[in-house]
Amino acid sequence: MKKQNWHKRYGHINYTNLKKLIDHKMVEGIDKLNVSKVEFCESCVNEKITRLPFQTRKKSKNILEIIHSDICSAISPISYDNGRYFF
Repeated sequence: MKKQNWHKRYGHINYTNLKKLIDHKMVEGIDKLNVSKVEFCESCVNEKITRLPFQTRKKSKNILEIIHSDICSAISPISYDNGRYFF
């Protein structure tokens, strides 16, 4: 199996930690892999892209007056109660 597949299989683990798995013989079948050369992973690059924070014009005066959160949209598969979004 290619090292890129192991990288994806372990949730896009960085290559330093992938090398630790190899060095400590923690995974069967991964011992003959050469991870000295890091390969490009488009998913990892896309996940590291950030944007500027929203501008807040109002300052809160009370606890929980303003709440900042993220929303995840259009998840698949749909949840058991037909939800497609979550905070």
